[in-house]
Amino acid sequence: MTRIAPLAALALALLTAPAFGCPVDAMQNAKTAQEAVAAYTQIDQAGADCSAEQRNWAGRLAAAWQFKAAMAMASTGRPPAEILAALDDALRYAPLWQIYAKRGDLRQSMKPADYTAASQDYQLALNAIEAGDDKSDPVSRDVIATIFRKAEQTRMLASGDVNSPPKRDGSPGGLSARQIRNFVPESVAMPIQFEFGTSQLTPGGQRAAEDLLRMLDAEQRPMILLVGHTDPIGSAEANMRLSWQRAEAVKQFLIWNGYDPRRIRTLGRGKEEPLPIDNSDGYSLEQVYQILRRVELKRL
Repeated sequence: MTRIAPLAALALALLTAPAFGCPVDAMQNAKTAQEAVAAYTQIDQAGADCSAEQRNWAGRLAAAWQFKAAMAMASTGRPPAEILAALDDALRYAPLWQIYAKRGDLRQSMKPADYTAASQDYQLALNAIEAGDDKSDPVSRDVIATIFRKAEQTRMLASGDVNSPPKRDGSPGGLSARQIRNFVPESVAMPIQFEFGTSQLTPGGQRAAEDLLRMLDAEQRPMILLVGHTDPIGSAEANMRLSWQRAEAVKQFLIWNGYDPRRIRTLGRGKEEPLPIDNSDGYSLEQVYQILRRVELKRL
């Protein structure tokens, strides 16, 4: 499960307001989620007496209190659907990354798991981290890397297409982001699927390749390395050949769409470099193999 910072560790800065202005005292003195929501409502309805910064601060505290209440529900064994509803309610006040990350964890744990929505949640968590303030809400590189890996894994297992949500400024976000704070991913596992034992793209693999092209277009088509990987079934020699052929298939797709072939390198690694998997105990063997079968993107 994603490690979630407690309410006190959010370190949200308290904004000072004139005594005659925004009614911030109730929020500063809130001791329960209900009190925090009531205080937020006062601030939200105060009109010009409260600044946008004060409303944002109040919303983040209300969301943090609601998140704390949802975690208390989880500790008592309440059904995941109830906890998800509580987290959804918390997001009405502010897009805290902790809430999105916890939603992703819950969606994976439900029966049946919703990997499509889980990947979206993890990617939204990455966007929220990037949009946040490192001074008031510090997030370690290890935590960002863990959320990134979970977003990759659940996207590989998703039954539907999972496009990366853009950042607030419209630039590529989620798994398409070049950097999230001080975390720069060395590679990104693309959910490009192939017909069994071949380098022929499936219809879903075709759509994933199109999503890859859109992401690279947003970056002005940089120099890239495509690395093919397989599961451990079969001989090392056959897997090495197949992994290279699959990387080449993605390269040819990009070239057919106008990508300069001189800007694309390919490599096959077969089964030699399995992707580190979080929550492997929660996946079936076939799901693990599905995650391992991938083409990774590396920017050069």
